Amino acid sequence: MSWNHRADNIRQRDWNDLLDLWAEFGAGFDTSQYTTNSLEQLVQAVATPSSLVGNNVNVLEFEQRVSFVSELVFSQVKANHAFICATQRITSGNASWGVTDAYHASMLLMRSILAAFGIFVCRIHDRNILVDPFPWLGRVDDQKRFKKQHRNWKKCAAVISCTSRNFEQADLYALFQRVLNVSTVPTSGLIHSDDSQIARRRLKRGVFRFVVDLQVAINRFVAETNADPKRFVWTADPNRVLAAVKRGKQTLESIH
Repeated sequence: MSWNHRADNIRQRDWNDLLDLWAEFGAGFDTSQYTTNSLEQLVQAVATPSSLVGNNVNVLEFEQRVSFVSELVFSQVKANHAFICATQRITSGNASWGVTDAYHASMLLMRSILAAFGIFVCRIHDRNILVDPFPWLGRVDDQKRFKKQHRNWKKCAAVISCTSRNFEQADLYALFQRVLNVSTVPTSGLIHSDDSQIARRRLKRGVFRFVVDLQVAINRFVAETNADPKRFVWTADPNRVLAAVKRGKQTLESIH
């Protein structure tokens, strides 16, 4: 099975939920220590080589969650550094090396965006894996099922392995597209609107590639509307309504 199919294990996620979770994980985070908290070392300490052979999803508990924040910060730093190097190469006249650096920078940028959505590409025990620190995210029924199965669900992370040891460029593109398709992000033109307006416009103008995406949008619209309900105010003139009913009745009687 390819990494493209293994990406189906990645559940839906909402950007607002991710911001809250990252803020919770990052409480007390020391930016001066982000290079010393290696996520790969943390995962390698608890994941055995035999558990990563084949197509597996291992749900493991991690007492220390700050390593995920450190890896997130480090991925952003690496992507930014690669873009600076590419820019310097091009401006100094080394176009060939600049293009090469730009290619690597784009790969690192995709990995940093994936990390922001909670998907890390790591290499442990001589093979590539995906680490999802938020495996409970998804539809409401999926969240309930996961939390029922795992009592310490907020300490859990999913380690996704594949029969393929390496993670190729095409795999990264497929994973990137998968995460963007199943994720909900704020629309730039609606930042100043309230939640109910955002949800309503998302339903009217949004593009839904999967049925579950449409279901999530509908459920969110209902939840946000119910959270701040507006009283229904009847504005029509009752006399005009009754007159219209009378005209309709007369029309029907004239037909028969």
